[in-house]
Amino acid sequence: MNTKIHYLVSLDNLLFLIIVLFILHIQVNAQVFAGVEVGGISANLTTPNDLGEGVAWNYHYGISAGTFIDIPLGESIGLRPTLQYIQKGLNADVSVMGWKAAITNSYIELPVNVRYELSCNSLRLFLIGGPTIGYLVSSKADVTFDQARSDEVNTKDMYKSYDVTINIGVMMPIAK
Repeated sequence: MNTKIHYLVSLDNLLFLIIVLFILHIQVNAQVFAGVEVGGISANLTTPNDLGEGVAWNYHYGISAGTFIDIPLGESIGLRPTLQYIQKGLNADVSVMGWKAAITNSYIELPVNVRYELSCNSLRLFLIGGPTIGYLVSSKADVTFDQARSDEVNTKDMYKSYDVTINIGVMMPIAK
């Protein structure tokens, strides 16, 4: 029996949600602010030597999109929970066997970041950091053999269904 699995988050649904949230980009009141984030991610393995000899690990690009709420806790500090869709993965080129693979893992994540504002004249920067809980929605590997035949393989069973991370970074708003 051949069945197809339909995921709750398709690209069409995600784009529709982003457009709706962008249109509804509102300031709830003078204190709490809601908005939309859209971006990209570039992933790579830094020390993959123990994952296989003769394998070239390359950058893998994905998208991230979501909605957030800024909740002020003080004059320069606030809380920023976000609900986002994000793609992570890796690319592998196994020259000794003549195959390539691009693995893409799609997650729904909930980062809860503390944000600290650093203002200097007209420049506004934010230091952000906090825990993230992610749920694996899908995982697939696009595998090409000898540049002739390619297959798409469901690899979701190879990964944990959840992901817990800590993130830190710097953010600069592009509009006020």
